[in-house]
Order: sequence, then structure tokens, then C-alpha cells
Amino acid sequence: MKKRILSFLLAFLTLLALTVCASAYEPQLYNITDAAGLLTDEQNLQLEKQAAETAEKYGVGVYIVTVDDYRDIDEAGVYEATYGIYHTYTMGEGAERNGILLLLSMADRKFGLFRYGERAEYAFTAYGMEQLEESFLPQFGRDDW
Repeated sequence: MKKRILSFLLAFLTLLALTVCASAYEPQLYNITDAAGLLTDEQNLQLEKQAAETAEKYGVGVYIVTVDDYRDIDEAGVYEATYGIYHTYTMGEGAERNGILLLLSMADRKFGLFRYGERAEYAFTAYGMEQLEESFLPQFGRDDW
């Protein structure tokens, strides 16, 4: 009887440990977090779906966070706020937390673009990040989110 109880407890603890490990890397924000209220519900859902599909297909989380003012997160700068959001909210896919995050700050129209993890750095090289910025900045300048 003691062996059965011990076996049960060991199996339970193993299952509990696996559950904790699996959830340790679960992002704590949606792929699209529109705190500044720029998007319609339909746009938000469409972007959320696209980001989730991309993450599943390539193993790289894709995130957009809009805020009223990045200084509410980190006064040091928009990049520091972007970095802080990514790590504070455990963003990214898999154990290596691969991902890319675009932070838009509406108070001063600044943005931060941050990538993390080997897979994300491979997919989004420095040149690729520049090209990405050049593709969305003109649209954002016209309030085309």
C-alpha cells in the first residue's frame, strides 16, 4: 500500500512539475495589445489571428503593443520600454522565447522594435528590421494602423 501511495505521489509531483515548466514560458499578453485604442475590434481580431498563425507556423511570437505613453513603462526610452514589456510579460514562443515586438507610443509617436532569440534574430536580421520599419512607418505617419 505504501508503494502505491508513493508511486501516486511521485506521478502527481512529476505531472505538477511538467505543468509548471510548460506554463513558465506562456506569454502573459495577447499578440495584439491595443491599450491606446487605435484598432477596431475587427482589426484587432484579424491581427491577432494572423499573429497566432505566424507564431504557430514559424515558432516566433509576433506582438504589437500600443500605449498612450511609453514613459509610463520606462522613462529611459522607448527601446527600454519595449525590452521591459517583452521580458516582464514573458513574451515569445517556446523555451527560448523567440519573438518580435513592436511598441507604438501615441503621446510622441515613437516606436520600439525588439527581437529576441536565435530564431527571431535569424528571421529578422538588422537589414530585415530596417526594411520592416521602412514598410510600416509611412503608413503609421498617415494614421493607417
